[in-house]
Amino acid sequence: MKSPLEIGQDYVRNLESKLFYLDPILSLYQHGSSTTEDFIPGISDIDLWMILKTTKGHHDIELTNQIYSIHESFIKNCDTPVDIIIYGDDELPLENNIGYSLLKSLFIFDYKKSAILLLGEDILPKLIDIDIKIASLELVNQLKRGVRQRLSYNGYLSSPEIVRRFLGDRCSGNTYVTEDIGKDLERIDHFTQYAVTIAAKCRLSYSGKVIVSKDKVLDEYIQIYEEEDFTDVVREVQDCRNKNIIKSDLPIKCYRFVEFVSQKLEVDYNGRQD
Repeated sequence: MKSPLEIGQDYVRNLESKLFYLDPILSLYQHGSSTTEDFIPGISDIDLWMILKTTKGHHDIELTNQIYSIHESFIKNCDTPVDIIIYGDDELPLENNIGYSLLKSLFIFDYKKSAILLLGEDILPKLIDIDIKIASLELVNQLKRGVRQRLSYNGYLSSPEIVRRFLGDRCSGNTYVTEDIGKDLERIDHFTQYAVTIAAKCRLSYSGKVIVSKDKVLDEYIQIYEEEDFTDVVREVQDCRNKNIIKSDLPIKCYRFVEFVSQKLEVDYNGRQD
C-alpha cells in the first residue's frame, strides 16, 4: 500500500500527464494528517491545497473545471480518499491583496503547520500575518447576517450561495470541497449546522486555537465551553452529524448559537463586561 506522500506524488504526475500546461498552477500543497504521524490508513484522507495564478483578478474557470475533472478521475482509482481545495492567489493574505478571504485565511493558519510543497512555488513565506481576532469577528458577523437572511428567505443572501462564497467556490455553481460540506446545502438543516461549525471555529480562532477539521472544531468547542448553555446546540449538531438525523427545531437553535458567538466576540473585543 502506498504512503500518503507517494499518493501525493502520483497526483502530481497525473496532473502533468493530463494538463496541457502547468504554468497557471502557482502552488500545490499536501497538508493535514497525511503529512504527519496522525494519518490512520483506512480512516484518514489526503488533503490537497492548490493555488492558481490570477491576472488582474481574472480566474480561469475553464481550467478550474478541468482540474476538478482530472481530480474526480484520479480518486476513482485511488484507495485513499483525496480532497482538493483550489484558491486563487488573489484570495490569499498577501501584501497587495486587500480583499483576501477571511475564512480561507483562518484555514491557512492551520494548513501552514503541516504543508508540504508538491508542485510550484512555496508561497507560504510571502503570506502576511492577519489579525486573527478581527478576522474571526468579521467572519462570524458575516455568517450571522447570511444565516439570518437564509432563515427569513429574504434578499440575495437567502440561498446557499453564501456558504459557497465563504468557501470561495468559483466553479459554476458546484461546491467542490469535501463531500460532506458540499452535500445538500439546499437543505436548511445542513446549512445551519455548517454555520454552527464555522461560528465555533471563529470563536476558537479568536482565542488562538486555529483548527480546520470540522469534527475537531466541534469536539474542542464542547470541551472548552462545556458549561455554557449554548454548547448544547453544538452537541445536538454533532449528534445529528454522527447519526444522520434531522431535528425540525435545530435550524433556529443554530442561528441563535451564531448570534451568541457574535455577541461574545463583540463584547470581548470591545473590552466590555456581560
